Amino acid sequence: MNSSPTSAEGVESELYEVYPDIPLGQGDVIIRRIQGGDVFERVGVVVTADCHLAHKKHRGHLNFVPVLPSSTYLAVTWIDDHLQERRLLAEGELHRVMRDAHSAVLGHISNLTPDRAASWAREAGSDEIQSALRLPAVSPDGDRIAVLADLLKQLDQLSYASFEAARDLLFLFCDARLGKNFRNTAESLSKRLLQLPDDAFFLNGGSELTDPSGYVCYLRLLQRVDESEISLTNNPLLDRGERQYRRIGRVRSPFVYALTQSLGYMYSTIGLPTTYEGLRNEAVTALRARLEGEK
Repeated sequence: MNSSPTSAEGVESELYEVYPDIPLGQGDVIIRRIQGGDVFERVGVVVTADCHLAHKKHRGHLNFVPVLPSSTYLAVTWIDDHLQERRLLAEGELHRVMRDAHSAVLGHISNLTPDRAASWAREAGSDEIQSALRLPAVSPDGDRIAVLADLLKQLDQLSYASFEAARDLLFLFCDARLGKNFRNTAESLSKRLLQLPDDAFFLNGGSELTDPSGYVCYLRLLQRVDESEISLTNNPLLDRGERQYRRIGRVRSPFVYALTQSLGYMYSTIGLPTTYEGLRNEAVTALRARLEGEK
């Protein structure tokens, strides 16, 4: 018998608990016994088809899509994209400042490359760089090199598992006048969850998934786990820790069907050549000109 927990408002959760005697099935939510490590392996929804499970076509290997807290999803997707844009801006400005200072030392244009400038900034301290470039102890160029080098080092060490760390570093890049300043960053981030791309599916949670900000199933990354590594008990006190994962519930219909439909759509979408789209646009333009000429 399956239980169907409801929220405080009386609305059923997308997840429901299943007893240990119920076989593994599509939509089962599994959680890694030992948390930590790769964020894409901590929680997942099994997407292997029930018919494959019933007829043993999966040969003991299950596929699941990662389930991320919404804040973690934003950190590894939206924020990461913007931080990488700012990395390029920072490296470009760092190269310009260091090349100009180096050219002044040499008396001719420096051949310092962008890659070498970025590597130098990461490997050496700002004082060492200022000394090599003969910059005064206090100077606008020296201060700028120190700020940019520090931002690049922080970005190299960033763990996207920490939404707050990624968000704060994005603010630091904005403060350093690298790219536009996101005054409405919080609004932009929240809107991202309301306008998820085709490779993501939102879950409010349920069972042991209690983050009030919800979760996102990341459909683009299919993970694999052996069926033998999943414990069917939904009680952590009864889990003796002999297997990597533990089932904590199952995604109910229609949500599981919507999730797998989104998964299938994403992998079955066929991209058309840009030449085809260009010719199509020309045909539409020709038709419009013809229609306007017939007026």
